[in-house]
Amino acid sequence: MQQVDPLRYKPVGDMAKEIREVFSVLIGQKLIGAQVFAEGTWHFYFGPWPLAADKNGTAAYLGIECSWRIHKHDTIIIGSEDYDVLEKSADRQVRTINALVSETGLVVDSVDADELGGVRIALAGSYVFDVFPASDSEMEWLFRCPSSYS
Repeated sequence: MQQVDPLRYKPVGDMAKEIREVFSVLIGQKLIGAQVFAEGTWHFYFGPWPLAADKNGTAAYLGIECSWRIHKHDTIIIGSEDYDVLEKSADRQVRTINALVSETGLVVDSVDADELGGVRIALAGSYVFDVFPASDSEMEWLFRCPSSYS
């Protein structure tokens, strides 16, 4: 049986290649935090720390309105569905992400993509950040990268 690298999708065509090229600027950058703006709308920040000192807009961000998860090996650490239903709050998710970031220094090791707009970001310490769109008609994520990265 052929072994499959879990960090590699099988891209077909140009979309995956284009996404990988755009996201490659993150390699070597740190995941520095996350913020929720509205139910189901997230920004994940990459770049200099602390973010509060980023007056020149040098942090990249990935705005997400689809499913996502951070996992390590076969364990999901936190994901888009882990909000507090009773409180209608993402506090648990934000706390978990920020604790993970402060404890581990999550540097981006590699990026990959699939033809459906999915993104896989391999982080230091064997952590993986997956983003997987599930709509054929809605924009599911937006990536903003400062020109200082190019």
